[in-house]
Amino acid sequence: MRKLLLFLFLSVATVFQASATDYKYLIFQQADGTRQSFGVSGLKLTFSGGNMLVEQNGTTTTFPLSELSKMFFSEEATGIKQLPTEEQVGTVVYSLSGVRMGVFASPAEMQQKLPQGVYVMKKGDQTVKLNIK
Repeated sequence: MRKLLLFLFLSVATVFQASATDYKYLIFQQADGTRQSFGVSGLKLTFSGGNMLVEQNGTTTTFPLSELSKMFFSEEATGIKQLPTEEQVGTVVYSLSGVRMGVFASPAEMQQKLPQGVYVMKKGDQTVKLNIK
């Protein structure tokens, strides 16, 4: 219980401290080193039953507090790559919450049909994040 209260206090202190600066992303890092980025616009954090719930655009992502090592604000999302080249056709794109957004034949089609945001792009056995601005 003490750890949870300390975590909540530090989380709130971080939010208030960072609100003075215009950061674009909140990054969550799990104990295994994996990171997940969320745009700060419309982001809502709640805590329930030992979990942190991150809500954005009607989608909720759950992080067990025991597996969360840190969270921090950043100007850039983690692991974002440039748009794919023309030879990467037939690419499946997912939202960060795992919703399949579609299969795209070219980077131009992706950019035209997807709204701004961070996505997961999968082709064959290769998976990368991409940012569409």
